[in-house]
Amino acid sequence: MIELLEQIKKSSFLSYRVEAKKLHKEEFSRLSLVDQKQLLIELIDQNNLYVNYSDIDDIDNNVT
Repeated sequence: MIELLEQIKKSSFLSYRVEAKKLHKEEFSRLSLVDQKQLLIELIDQNNLYVNYSDIDDIDNNVT
């Protein structure tokens, strides 16, 4: 779960709704497994999962 947390923290899909203190490994590891899963789900801003058509050619989006 911590590996997933680190991958998500590096992405640009983070939601602004999650408390920043919960993103620290120590705080995250104290949570129950159910709470860790819920936090990871909340971390991803689903509005950013889709790439706008005009941004498809952008190299950062990695769309072929």
